[in-house]
Amino acid sequence: MKKTLTLALSSAAILTANAQSLPEAIKLTDKEQFEKATSSFKALLAAAPQNAEAWFYFGENYWENERSDSAEYCYRMAVGADGKFPLGHVGLGKALWSQGRKAEAQAEFDKAITNATDKANKYPKSVQGHTYRELGEAVAQGQGKDLLKAQEYIAKAIELDPKDPETYVLKGDVLFEQNPRDGSTPLENYKTAINMDALNAKPVSRKAFMYYRAKNYPASIEEYTNAITIDPLFAPAYRGRAEAYFMTRDFDKATADMNKYLELNKGNVSARIRNAQFLFLVKKYDES
Repeated sequence: MKKTLTLALSSAAILTANAQSLPEAIKLTDKEQFEKATSSFKALLAAAPQNAEAWFYFGENYWENERSDSAEYCYRMAVGADGKFPLGHVGLGKALWSQGRKAEAQAEFDKAITNATDKANKYPKSVQGHTYRELGEAVAQGQGKDLLKAQEYIAKAIELDPKDPETYVLKGDVLFEQNPRDGSTPLENYKTAINMDALNAKPVSRKAFMYYRAKNYPASIEEYTNAITIDPLFAPAYRGRAEAYFMTRDFDKATADMNKYLELNKGNVSARIRNAQFLFLVKKYDES
């Protein structure tokens, strides 16, 4: 769920030589091509080990790949590289929040807000809004999720930066998580994100998942197909469509999509586990 453009940071926070590569590494995480992203982040940080933004997004790559310990390490490195960089504190707070250490997490969240809004740091409203969006995502996760608090952060993010499509995607996710029986309001937010960025497969894929949760599998398949048309390398859409095909008992198409998902995630352990589980479900026990 991450913005693919680098933050407009001040002075020497990011080396110009790396600015062209960081967005591509972030996009690889978005597409769940975690191993490729890992290689990119390692190369970036080998060239600029004090790049706080690269450390944060490296942490996000591990977080999305369900490697929370490695993610926390990267978040701490981001904070160590630049204590005024707000997202480093958000990431560290998110890791602590997921461990149930909410007081410590909130302290990090407060530091993130202070750093983002301190006029002396000269962060533009887009960065401030991004910080609040990340805070909203952080508290909407884990067993101790706080969806009302997440909505408060999201509202502040939209107030600061109403043109960020990623915030509307997150808003849709949180609203749908809060009330899965009401798909209309989340759908409005996904449509807003789509209208802002027609080439982004993520909000289309979110629409597909919403239909999947509602057991409207044909509509889910259609939307996942639309997402794949927008971005043929967007791996989550193949995984989601495979699951929808499975529910319609079209095992051949489901298997083809899972094979494509695995191809895009070559070398990734979590993708292979998902594929093994899927093969078991379609009774391909030996392959599983």
